[in-house]
Amino acid sequence: MDLSIITISRNMGMLSSLLKSIANSKHNLNLEVLCAWNGKENIKKNISLSYGFPIKIHYLKQYHFSSNNNILAEKANGRVLLFLNDDIVLVKDCLQNAWKAFQYPDVGIVGANLRYPNGRIQHAGVYFSDDGTPFHQYKNKLDYRDQKLSITKSVPAVTGAFILIGKEEFLKIKFDESFRIAGKDIALCLKYRSLINKEIVYVATAKAIHYENATRRLTRERLNPKEDLNLIKKLSKVSKSSKINQRYPKIRIVTEQSGWILHRMSSEIQKNIKNVKINEVWPDADIHYYFNYGYYQRRHQME
Repeated sequence: MDLSIITISRNMGMLSSLLKSIANSKHNLNLEVLCAWNGKENIKKNISLSYGFPIKIHYLKQYHFSSNNNILAEKANGRVLLFLNDDIVLVKDCLQNAWKAFQYPDVGIVGANLRYPNGRIQHAGVYFSDDGTPFHQYKNKLDYRDQKLSITKSVPAVTGAFILIGKEEFLKIKFDESFRIAGKDIALCLKYRSLINKEIVYVATAKAIHYENATRRLTRERLNPKEDLNLIKKLSKVSKSSKINQRYPKIRIVTEQSGWILHRMSSEIQKNIKNVKINEVWPDADIHYYFNYGYYQRRHQME
């Protein structure tokens, strides 16, 4: 099986909306949905199970994000897991675009462009302030279609509302169950970076609507406990000191001979940016920068 979608719910309306959006998604994946149900036990009498994919309900009375998700991850049949909040509604091509990005060998975790119902961005990657406090870049400040949000890129972390990750890799780390409410998703990303040499990526074209904190309102867990935030600060400081969050592309510059003006300008770039080589054969470089363009044109005419 390709994909196991894992969600936690106690609200029939939200779960039904999520399942419907999955059913309406554009993809060619063999998938299943596993739900940790924290509500009344008569759910199977009220929910349609005929969406075209298996839906497995597991009654877990105590709501706890980390432990509930960890339990279902063990039971999942998919080689890839998608942890998805029940207050998410997928846009039609969201799964397809997230899955496509996940196929790159250097990508290990995928997050999505999540927006509020009013169109304002909720999540486009999680970053850290100097003291280690995590924050959502541009949260509630930009329209989800803004150009600044249109680029797929590596980010320090992504929200637990939408995390696509390989099952085998997830089971090496799992969600930290010592967190009461907040921070387990950030901790997962930080630990992932420290153990696995792959990128955590925000995929701009994987879009969904996020009715943020709808589940928390039901469980009356509205505030982030201080102990959770302190634990995240500690983890992010360790991550920062070991340079786990710093990812540099390999850049090859092809330019004039040493001593000429453009070569001297290229040398200034090399001084200020890591992983830069000038006029060297480097087929594995991420970026090949022909400086100036005339050289690039002559090179391709010869080829």
